[in-house]
Amino acid sequence: MSFVILPLSDLLESSSEDLVQGRISRFSCERSPELEDYLHNRAIMMEKKGMSRTYLAIDRDTNDILGFFSLGMKCMRVPDNTPISKTMRKRMNIDDETGVAQSFLLGQLARSDCSKTGFGAILIDEAINRLIQANRIVGCRLVRLDCSDDVVDYYEGKGFKFINKNSQANLNQMVIMI
Repeated sequence: MSFVILPLSDLLESSSEDLVQGRISRFSCERSPELEDYLHNRAIMMEKKGMSRTYLAIDRDTNDILGFFSLGMKCMRVPDNTPISKTMRKRMNIDDETGVAQSFLLGQLARSDCSKTGFGAILIDEAINRLIQANRIVGCRLVRLDCSDDVVDYYEGKGFKFINKNSQANLNQMVIMI
């Protein structure tokens, strides 16, 4: 499968918003309707407001969207009683006074129904590669994601570590160092 990663912002600069909206509205992800909804209804707004950047994996042959991920910045509170080592706390650069660590955010990630199993791992690698580039520019080395219980094992298999359960959002906070 041959694909290219295109920033949503590039599409918005080269085409009308209506054309881009029509293109992304064809993306389907039955496994994660909330992620499909994000791309269909919030990605362009988040892009225009500068709150995150969305990247689309486009099939070179069919021009279908095979998947996407969004990246941003989001601070993360790490309570003192979080079961992580002192070494890990130090590597995360947690502020001693506030208990907050600066982090990149892997906000959304989904593969389409038409992509093959394993493409999610490829998207994670693509996202991390872009964050490594950002790290070289701004210096942040912590990547955070928030996920539901059913994908914790998946992300742990990709190197992420469980940090905390956000009880208000019912999501697990996980991190990886770059």
